Amino acid sequence: MQKKKLLMLAGAGVLIGLTAIGIKAASAYLRDTDSAVNQTVVGGNNIEIVEDFITPDEIKPGMVIHKDVSIKNTGPGSCYVRVSAQFSNSDMEKYCSVDWNMDDFLYEDGYFYYYFPLEAGEETSSLMTSISVSGELKEEEIQAFSLIVYAESYQAEGFTNYIEAWEHCERNHP
Repeated sequence: MQKKKLLMLAGAGVLIGLTAIGIKAASAYLRDTDSAVNQTVVGGNNIEIVEDFITPDEIKPGMVIHKDVSIKNTGPGSCYVRVSAQFSNSDMEKYCSVDWNMDDFLYEDGYFYYYFPLEAGEETSSLMTSISVSGELKEEEIQAFSLIVYAESYQAEGFTNYIEAWEHCERNHP
């Protein structure tokens, strides 16, 4: 009788083991798993200041200095641009006039805002094409100066116009 009980116990153990394996196999059969690695990158803007300018040998009263400045989008997506242009010499700034392109740019808060989104590879229209030195300036009053151009870009995606884009930029990237 002892042997019979032992055999029944062993059989029950084998049966339980086989049942557990069967349940595990059935569970594996009814289940599926998968994984994927999703790589995301932060969008980026790249711009370049394009300038057609030859430094004059000598500045004279009444002189018109050719300086054509535009901005090119060299990045992968569309962006809005704004440009700051500052004279290095405030005395000479008083005697110079620049033919700013106020048809395509709006001057506000120290920046010229380009109205239109700039697609990848596109270039703005000219911000300026020349600087005129006043004819009333005396030669002995002429001083060396530079017109320093600085440009920034902000992504256009998600914004309906340049105002929204730059307001968002100012709020989130002070």
